Amino acid sequence: MSGLSLKVKITKLKVDGQWVDAKMCLQCKTYKPLDHFHNEKHGIGGKKAKCKKCRQHRYES
Repeated sequence: MSGLSLKVKITKLKVDGQWVDAKMCLQCKTYKPLDHFHNEKHGIGGKKAKCKKCRQHRYES
């Protein structure tokens, strides 16, 4: 869709009683802690747009 922009922001997510920084994966649309994303120098929060699980699934296909 032309002109459609999804703005991903860093947010807080409660994991095991602790608040951690999180963001939404652009593929599975699930909010996950930042440690569920690979590093990306220029990415939001210094992380890639897709989570590790989604990226792994891409290469298994």
